[in-house]
Amino acid sequence: MTEVASERWVEDLTETAEIGGQNVAAALTFTLDHPATLRVTRHHATRHRAQGLAIHADHTLSCGDVANDRLVLWSDTSPEHVDIEADAGTITIWNVWSEEGVVHAWIGAAGIQSERVDGDDNHWRINANDGHHADDHLGPTIDLEIELEILRRS
Repeated sequence: MTEVASERWVEDLTETAEIGGQNVAAALTFTLDHPATLRVTRHHATRHRAQGLAIHADHTLSCGDVANDRLVLWSDTSPEHVDIEADAGTITIWNVWSEEGVVHAWIGAAGIQSERVDGDDNHWRINANDGHHADDHLGPTIDLEIELEILRRS
């Protein structure tokens, strides 16, 4: 049986697992030491299932006319480019997907990988895999690809 990240997260009580030589995270956490605009750009989302980027903060986030400490940007309803206003504090993001009206996260082969763009701690490329690709481990199948820029606000 092929090992998947969700099993490692539970067994090792960790948020990151090495699967097939790659680090796969359950979530990414950023600590903002200043107010910021989180600029989210969706480059790709699979059409098999609605894909979402869940965002949670220890304070209120503002996106358009919505203000809450937890938001989900869905691939089938949100624009490709979204700016979210955030105060200083902790931000955690993870991928979710919807099937038959049920939202899923952190199961099967789900997980996210991230890399800095040009070595910048405030600019990230994030690839996510929903739980349907146990043999891929974020290999050739990327269900959600986003870019996250953290822009300082005054």
